[in-house]
Amino acid sequence: MMAKVLKESQRTFAGLYMSSAEHSIRLVTESDLPMILDWRNNPKIRIHMYHSHIITLTEHERWFHQSKRDDSITLLLYQHHGSPQGFINFTDISGTNGEGIWGFYLSPHCKLKLGKAMGKMAISYGFRDKKYYKIWGEVLKDNIPSQKYHQNLGFVYQGNCQPAKSDFEVYRYSLDRDTFLRIMEDENDIGN
Repeated sequence: MMAKVLKESQRTFAGLYMSSAEHSIRLVTESDLPMILDWRNNPKIRIHMYHSHIITLTEHERWFHQSKRDDSITLLLYQHHGSPQGFINFTDISGTNGEGIWGFYLSPHCKLKLGKAMGKMAISYGFRDKKYYKIWGEVLKDNIPSQKYHQNLGFVYQGNCQPAKSDFEVYRYSLDRDTFLRIMEDENDIGN
């Protein structure tokens, strides 16, 4: 019975936020690095990072190559009509057998309101392709827009913590697969 339920759930995800002419997600390539570095070093983005210093191209390339060698990390680029508009990453949480943590940001140059579409596509990818049953998000205490963003996508506040060797506080949010499917069905975003 459990296998049938999981199979049915996976069938539901099969049609959820797949790539289209308007919205798509693809793996980051080395040719994307200068653009992503520009986004990451923009003050609008940097202020909300754990490490807010300006990253050099050498640091950025090292991070990319280390991430590519690590099977627990997936780096993605969100595109709108083929134009890169956002960065997404997933990291598997070891020992959880199906949980991951995500990070993301829209291009600071993006003029369109694409955050919700990018979030839904990314979350769908996490549940469908990464096979997560739960996705975690961590938000700096002062980043009120990201806290609201997580809540608007269905994430639930789980408490706060202070990462090791840091002087900042982080709010933790989680979203499970069944809750996300229910939200998407309620919004009529899933076709049968």
